[in-house]
Amino acid sequence: MKSRIRTHSNPLQRFPELEPPCWDEVFEDPSKPFAFEFGSSKGDFLIEYAHMFPERNILGTEVRKPLVENLLKRIESEELKNAHVLYGNIIPRFMEFIPPSTIEEIIILFPDPWVKKKHYKRRVVTEGFLDVVARILEPGRSIKMATDHEILFGDTLETLGLHSEFKRVDPEPLPLKSHWHKYCERTGRPIQFLQFSRR
Repeated sequence: MKSRIRTHSNPLQRFPELEPPCWDEVFEDPSKPFAFEFGSSKGDFLIEYAHMFPERNILGTEVRKPLVENLLKRIESEELKNAHVLYGNIIPRFMEFIPPSTIEEIIILFPDPWVKKKHYKRRVVTEGFLDVVARILEPGRSIKMATDHEILFGDTLETLGLHSEFKRVDPEPLPLKSHWHKYCERTGRPIQFLQFSRR
């Protein structure tokens, strides 16, 4: 009998084993430009991205362990040398998890909305997160986000709009669709896209 995977998992729980990997062991060439994907879920986007952009590395994060374990098996079975996923929330220690190369883009697909005000600190996009990203993202590089949650869209738009280091730009079409993206299209759930460029 398959174990149930929770839809939402507290990203602020303790992840005692969370440490930066040896980049030479997870990527064939750690010097390639790379993309961050926050909330890799079942990994459809990450896997296809790695195939589509062999000249880049992609690093995913996920706070649900069974999904990470399954995704690591997929990466291994497909012999992808430019993809990896971490179990845990790296945001509080973001600077420790940057491979020795430039960030191509940061991708945040359908993050948990955490609508209660006391849970706002669990969201991916916060003022503190943007302060760190502004230090490491080169001018012109972007944060790209997709969500099917109207309140989260509005709150994120406000948070990003108030940060002096980012400007809103017309969102480029995502080259691929995640598992949830496809589900939203099948069920008619409206999707909204955001893209903010580093000034």
